[in-house]
Amino acid sequence: MRTGQAGCVIRHMIYDEDLTDDQHANIHHFIQEYGKSMLPDHQYWDIDGFHSMCTPVEAIHDNHTKTMSMVTEIDPDSPEPGISPTLSFAITLRAIVHLPKGKVYAYDISTDTWRCKLSGDLTSRQIVASLLATAIDKESLQGMGRFVSVKHAQDSAVEFGAAEAGASAPPNAFVTAFVVATARTMLDTLHSADGRMISIKWKARTLWSGKIDEHTTAEIIATVLLYALAPMTSFREVRLIVQGRQFCSGSIQQFAQTGEKPIKIHLAFEMCGGAGPTATKSQLKQQVRNSVASWMLENHIELSWINTNLEKIIEDIGVKRFVPVIQQPSSNKRDSQMQQILQEAAIQLPQPTPKVQQAANAMKTKFRKQQPKMPEPQHFKVDCNFLLKEDGQPTQQLQEFRCNATGVFLTNPQGATPWLRENQQLSSDELAMLVLGPMPVETTLPTESVVIPCFNSDTQQVLLQVTMIQFGAKKVTPKQWDQTATKTNTSKVCSLTLWKQDWTEDEWHAATHQTTQFVKDVFAHDGVQEAITSVWGRSYRKGKQVATFRDATSVQIHAAIQDEQFMQMLKLTGHNKVWAVPKNEDGRLTDDFRIIWLPPTVDHPKAATITAKVAGLAGLVRGKSSLGVRVNASMFAEAWKAINPNVKPPVDVSNKWIYKLEPLPYGCNSSMLEEWSQHIKWVFRPLKATGPKSWLICTGDNPPPGPLPFNGHPVLPRFMPQKQSSIVQPILAGPRGVSAKSNATAHSAVAPMPTSQDPWWNYLNRNAPQPAPGQAQASTQGPNEQRFAQQDAKVQELESKLEALTNMQEQHTGQIQQLHADLTATETKLVHTMHQTLDGVKHELAMSFGEALSKQTKQFEANFLDLKKTLIQSKRKTPSEGDANMDS
Repeated sequence: MRTGQAGCVIRHMIYDEDLTDDQHANIHHFIQEYGKSMLPDHQYWDIDGFHSMCTPVEAIHDNHTKTMSMVTEIDPDSPEPGISPTLSFAITLRAIVHLPKGKVYAYDISTDTWRCKLSGDLTSRQIVASLLATAIDKESLQGMGRFVSVKHAQDSAVEFGAAEAGASAPPNAFVTAFVVATARTMLDTLHSADGRMISIKWKARTLWSGKIDEHTTAEIIATVLLYALAPMTSFREVRLIVQGRQFCSGSIQQFAQTGEKPIKIHLAFEMCGGAGPTATKSQLKQQVRNSVASWMLENHIELSWINTNLEKIIEDIGVKRFVPVIQQPSSNKRDSQMQQILQEAAIQLPQPTPKVQQAANAMKTKFRKQQPKMPEPQHFKVDCNFLLKEDGQPTQQLQEFRCNATGVFLTNPQGATPWLRENQQLSSDELAMLVLGPMPVETTLPTESVVIPCFNSDTQQVLLQVTMIQFGAKKVTPKQWDQTATKTNTSKVCSLTLWKQDWTEDEWHAATHQTTQFVKDVFAHDGVQEAITSVWGRSYRKGKQVATFRDATSVQIHAAIQDEQFMQMLKLTGHNKVWAVPKNEDGRLTDDFRIIWLPPTVDHPKAATITAKVAGLAGLVRGKSSLGVRVNASMFAEAWKAINPNVKPPVDVSNKWIYKLEPLPYGCNSSMLEEWSQHIKWVFRPLKATGPKSWLICTGDNPPPGPLPFNGHPVLPRFMPQKQSSIVQPILAGPRGVSAKSNATAHSAVAPMPTSQDPWWNYLNRNAPQPAPGQAQASTQGPNEQRFAQQDAKVQELESKLEALTNMQEQHTGQIQQLHADLTATETKLVHTMHQTLDGVKHELAMSFGEALSKQTKQFEANFLDLKKTLIQSKRKTPSEGDANMDS
């Protein structure tokens, strides 16, 4: 078995009798357990049969054994104990090879031939057959005892047979040599003299080393190795490992090379398994179900269809078929493999419904929710350490703004309006008002725009941009910050746009998933990738609508470009299919450049040719239907003459503001407006007509006051703000809380913060009436307004009822508290009375017992005295004479 040739006798065994069932099972287990590693994948050993050693070889049916090894025989003259003569027989084994349908590489045991079968068109088959046949040179092939032959018919076959003379190399060893030679031949086609040095290692040995172009991607290398190593790996996916991490996408230039040391690439192969070492089969099936359902949802398949058909799809195809696909990262390759699985199972997915409009609506809603709201002044506490009096001491924050006070008061434009209309000093000391937002009224009082540190209601520090108005004779001055100069590199901002029509499918996939790296790689061809210092604001569009990365036809990012390399990078835009738009600090188009639009018939190569003779070039620009040339504004006239020598250049007008003129005479055109602008001495440039009697114009100056006369008729210029007008946000840094509409005035004190437990306070704060404007606005209520008014009336009625209930509850609470107090007082009084009574009883008992004990004691003392007296007074009588004689 170790020779790799199926059919040879691996061992002769001597038994007392024929093979038993147990012995047969033991041999079968040995072959199945240890014979798998000696054959290629998808092949295994099996027992072909048994035959006696005494049977002639020719009589054995389908015997692949050509030679019999020597059999141990027992010498009758010197028999060994425990061994008796037995009938010898041999076990013949052969490999049963199960080939899947359409297998490319196969080994024929009977003829010792290794074969490669090719299908396809004749030209392609000839190229591949020539590559495989010449992978191993003739001398090496002869040394391995093999010869090669190529046959072309309906299919092509490349056969490596065994030579008649000499021993041929075993199939496993020959296949290894063949794949190494094929891989080196195919990788030699990627060699580049000025490329990067790499070393590809397989099975701890160097498979190939050399220089390849630094822009060669991982997909190219993996694909070459996939087909080169297929005879041994059965077309398993190749994984490239560089520096301990998988190299699955991008070019080889992303890896740094130190000196002449090559970049080592280790080869691994795809592996697929279950849901984990601790997971069960049901968990694996659930994982497959979730992954397939997620993939279908990503491809806009209706959820109802997925719920109905998902279980049947998994049962028909099987979990095992999905496992290696779902474990791959999200990519076009994974999508194509998933679609291929469904096509092989004859499963037709429904046509997905476009989600572009829903995505656009969702983005609009999100943007509307993100519109900044003016913060409430009562939610902030000013850090007065940064606002100083004239003597250098910190000032204080006032809770109410009044005359002859000292300190600062934070308010909003509505609260500041009444005091600004007075327009006079109100204190002889330091008194200032800090206004959040724009100034509502012009004033002659000293004003200054300052940034002050504050604390919000959650004691988080924020920076507020306010206007400080001095109402006192003495000035409140902000504390000076550290003026230490720090070296900074200036940069400019521009938007970079990529269009799907300019790139291949793989490039567009990289552009939508790794936009920043893709853009840097594009500029790396010209050595300016380091000019991009930062990137933000990626957005996807399908036409003018917001879309996801799957449906997008364009992707845009904003980038900061180093000032030194800005012009060098800008000149490359458009030519490298990255379209740039320089912006100013307000996000509008900068006035440093102007655009010369080319005719719609001019394509990209011709536009690049035209720009070769233009001075002050700053790249190409793509419009809706044509291309344009961006040039410096100072060199616009020269560039215009070079491109359009016979056409008068347009007027150089700033596009700072947009105005709409109406009503104009019927059929007014741009030439009439240009003539009229000279007459009224207002420089503007017509943009486009919005109707038969209205035009949009751009200008850098304010229009003359009042309606403007046009051929004896009044025309009103109306300012058109940007679609995304910049709202002044007082909070420069720190958390931005959502606040309710303001109803605070300068006379109101700082209101306590509402609690999250009081929804009615929030409702009242949101629906509080606004201060009456200076001019009443006449409005007519429609049906919706009437319904809202009715709802407001009902809500107010409910509010009044709730207020009454609240008052009753408060009264009831007061009564309960009073009753509780009375009960407490009564209880205290009873306890006091009881203690007094007990004390009196104790005193009386003590007096009674004391008197009784005293009397008893006196009685005892009297009795003892009497007894004592009696004992003392009693004497012995004198004996008589008769008694004396008797004694003698």
